[in-house]
Amino acid sequence: MKKGFENLFFALLLVASFTLGLTKVSASESYEIYSYVKVGDVYVYSEKEDTPIGSVEGVSYDAESAVLTLDNADVESIYFNDVKVTILLKGENVVQNGLSIYGSDITVTGSGNLTLDLTSSSIPNVTSFELYSTEISGYSYSSQVKFAMEGVVTSLKGMGGWADKLNEEYPAITFAEGVTITEGGKFNFEQYKFYIGTDDSTFDNRSDVKVVISGKGEEVPPVEDDTQNTVLTNDTTTFESSQELEEGYTLEVEDKKNGLTDEQSKAITDKVKGSTLLLLNDVSVHDGEGTLVEMSGGEYTITFKLTSEQLKKYEKFVAVYVKDGRVEETFDTKVEGEYVSFKTTHLSEYGILGVEEENPNTGSSTILTITMLGLGTIAASTLMVAIKKRIYG
Repeated sequence: MKKGFENLFFALLLVASFTLGLTKVSASESYEIYSYVKVGDVYVYSEKEDTPIGSVEGVSYDAESAVLTLDNADVESIYFNDVKVTILLKGENVVQNGLSIYGSDITVTGSGNLTLDLTSSSIPNVTSFELYSTEISGYSYSSQVKFAMEGVVTSLKGMGGWADKLNEEYPAITFAEGVTITEGGKFNFEQYKFYIGTDDSTFDNRSDVKVVISGKGEEVPPVEDDTQNTVLTNDTTTFESSQELEEGYTLEVEDKKNGLTDEQSKAITDKVKGSTLLLLNDVSVHDGEGTLVEMSGGEYTITFKLTSEQLKKYEKFVAVYVKDGRVEETFDTKVEGEYVSFKTTHLSEYGILGVEEENPNTGSSTILTITMLGLGTIAASTLMVAIKKRIYG
């Protein structure tokens, strides 16, 4: 009898242990509330720092702006949990097992298209676009989706879900102006359940309906660029105008230094003592037909590129306006990196003179030399007078 009780006790203990074990496993696998975006088995965003973040071809997520970009993506599934995210569609995108949205606020934008499949699934009454409410700390949060795209979203197995609150003032699915349901019926709701379907559809057969939501069907108007076209460039020169330049204008730069005679080159460098002519260019602007455009009356900045050897060798740079081989005007320059720039009011031939650093000791050495020579001369004269006195008494 005692042995029988012992066997019964151990049997009950085994059952209790098994039950507790099942309860423990169930608890460990229970639904955990935290924000994430998951593509297939890959997390592209998670608020949990220890969650490994991966990448999926055709999919990118910017956490700062909360934008999930689908760029010709073909993925298994996408899950949104407790997030507010914008889906940006580019190109043709396919999600094989549809979207699952839990307690999230989703806005669909972009000029691309999205097809939600799930036709191969054997699970009955599951749509390829499912929305769910979630409960956090006793409060329920419904999912909301707004379609505001230019392209088309096609859900091959319906669209619907559950919400904690649902009425005409709080629809789970909304549409931006110009975005409409073009196939599948209309938005319907039944207490906490909603779906898109025809008059013959019900919540229970919502997955039998193909839903097509079409965007505005027109290209997004280009954003007007308020910035004016004021800069022209080529490989070595930049021209910037205070006035707007017409479309099609080009910058022409012709080397004039190589055509100078020694006499002409000297006439230019004589304008600035101790200088060397580094470059001389004829700078001009032409329209789309190649006709010279008269540029005058404005404020222009011309920038030339110098060599590293020139920048190392010369301490100062002076810009000169040259006309008929003579320097008509000089300009102060500004050196930034390997570029030297100056301001002018017209275009013509401009050159850059390099001035080497003057040795600060050169002047004082010359004075010292002259002083020493003078003192030496005086000393020599005094010595000669003393010698003469001594010889001739």
